[in-house]
Amino acid sequence: MSNSSSNVAELLRRAAEMISNSTSTTTTTVTHSPPRAASGSSVVEEHRSLFRRQMRVQPYASRRQNRGSGNQRAPENKEKTITRTFFCLAEREQLTVPTSRDKLVLRENGLGEKKVQIPANASKETVKDVLYKTFQPLKSCGGFELLLLIFSWEM
Repeated sequence: MSNSSSNVAELLRRAAEMISNSTSTTTTTVTHSPPRAASGSSVVEEHRSLFRRQMRVQPYASRRQNRGSGNQRAPENKEKTITRTFFCLAEREQLTVPTSRDKLVLRENGLGEKKVQIPANASKETVKDVLYKTFQPLKSCGGFELLLLIFSWEM
């Protein structure tokens, strides 16, 4: 044990001698470039060089730039709609919720649960046309009834 302790002590002395005898010094030079005049393209180039990683993470960023600024509004000619979920049952007097199997059968036959977009200022004829277009079998059934379900977790 004392032999290994003396070897460690000897190695530490040699290392200390080497460090103290070392005459070479290392200097670090830091240069600071003067600020450049901020032109539009140089600012953009510097921003891109600093945040290049974000460009890789967001691959569609260049596509967004080509579309114009984000402050533009949506086209005025787009009509406002209301989206609601409708569930079209096959039986008029049904009182229970359909099973999963029944829901699949309804979906295969063009009924069941679907999201429907109705124009915000639609008349009752427009609503009827939208429902006929969404649920094709309604056209040949002779009529339909709309019921509203108001659901709350606080009962």
